[in-house]
This record gives sequence, C-alpha cells and structure tokens, in this order.
Amino acid sequence: MGRRAVVRCASPHPFTGRNIQGFKPDMTTASSLTGFRVESNPPEVDLVGVSNLLEIVGMRARSIDAMAQAIKASTEVVVVHDDRKMLVGFGRLVSDGMYYGTLWDIAVHPNVQKRGVGKAIVSRLLAKCRSLELTIVGLFTALHNRQFYESSGFAMLDYIHAMTLDLKQSEH
Repeated sequence: MGRRAVVRCASPHPFTGRNIQGFKPDMTTASSLTGFRVESNPPEVDLVGVSNLLEIVGMRARSIDAMAQAIKASTEVVVVHDDRKMLVGFGRLVSDGMYYGTLWDIAVHPNVQKRGVGKAIVSRLLAKCRSLELTIVGLFTALHNRQFYESSGFAMLDYIHAMTLDLKQSEH
C-alpha cells in the first residue's frame, strides 16, 4: 500500500479565511454522474491521490506539504471519487471573496474523461462563485482544453492576456 497523506479541509469563511463553526461538507452525488460522488470541501483530501492525479493528466506532481497549504488556502475544493472510492477528479477555487476568483488544478483521470466529471467540478466551483457574487472568474488552461471551458461560459478575450512570472526561475 502506498503512502497516505491527508489534509483536513474545513470551509474557510470567504472574507476572513477563518473556519465557520458548524460547517457541513456537501457530499451530494450528482444525478447525471452515476457511479461518482462529488464533494465540496470534504473533511479530508487525499494529498498523494491529488498529486498523482495532477501528474497523470500532464500537470506537474505537487509536494504533499505545498498541496496541503494550497488546499487550506482555497475558497472551495471539489473532489470526485468513483464507486471504488478512487479519486478521479479534483479542482479548487481561490478568491478574494468580493470581486475575483480563479479556478485551479482542474483534473479528471483519463479513464473517466468525457463522462461529466469535469463539468460537475467546474459547475460546483462556479456555483460557489455565484453564491459569493463574484464579478470575474478566470483560469489558466492548455489550448486543447479551450472548448471544454468555453462550454461552461468561459471565453478567450482579445483584450486580456495572461502573463505569468515563474519566481523560482526569475532572478529579479
């Protein structure tokens, strides 16, 4: 059996980052996703499973400690497990709670892609954005995923260009 590392995922208050007393995670199963369980802010997140999933879909694997901190700092975390309790989907929202939100680390295991898992993750995260009444939600994606995100209402805008700076490689 492989190494198991989990992080407890409490629902952070969107404005203070503090845990809300009496928080109950949403563990509903989407009716259109037979055989899958979609959870928002689950009590625990399998960090090794998330890191492996990200690597399988072509994103870089993450260190367990760094991923734990990223999840704890997220406004919303969505995980999807199959009927064997294997992690097959993951995504998270980071937001200032007032204006902006960004979707991060949306990943679906290749064996279950094109079965609604990614849509369920994005839909759940966008529902949180709407409940916070955010103005703009963004994301970064590879071009081959463009059509998937456009089907959820995202658009490439000619007048907005994403710029990034890799601080680990920059010497500024």
